Amino acid sequence: MRTCLIVTLTLLTLAYPAIVYLGIQNTSPAVFASVLLIITLLRLFFSRGRADYRQTVILIVMAVYSFVTALINSEWALRMYPVIISFCMAAVFAITLFEQESLIEQLSKIAGKTITTNAKRYTRKLTGVWAVVLAANGVISLFFATYASLKTWAFYCGFLSYLIFAFLFFIELIYRQYYIKKYGA
Repeated sequence: MRTCLIVTLTLLTLAYPAIVYLGIQNTSPAVFASVLLIITLLRLFFSRGRADYRQTVILIVMAVYSFVTALINSEWALRMYPVIISFCMAAVFAITLFEQESLIEQLSKIAGKTITTNAKRYTRKLTGVWAVVLAANGVISLFFATYASLKTWAFYCGFLSYLIFAFLFFIELIYRQYYIKKYGA
């Protein structure tokens, strides 16, 4: 039940741009922000004890953002959601570059992978790549939120950006195989 709810809440979060686009004509931004606040608080509640501090901080930032957006009742503020998520995630990736283990190395270890010196170097560079891509996505999302139509914003933030992430992930999987063969990582 808990897993089903977490998956449902995550899917609703991913569908956020499409939901805003389809419903903004009939619903005030404050209602969307209030629903987002409830979803965020539920995610925070159900992830307690399972989330690391980074996930908790992002959820708290999103709860504050949702609360403020509900108060100011602004469509533009609603459009800031993908911007804030992108910059928060970019920061999470980037901050771990200053730690002993990068985020991708940490995730690899959790998955049971053995991390060689070459793999450590590779995961650190890949973490940097994702930090840059996420920051760039934040800038692009900010541009669309500020200057584009709602339809264009929803298309980029709710579809095209996900395709870009999937493409990067797919290319990285292919390159990783090459890297492993070449360097034995």
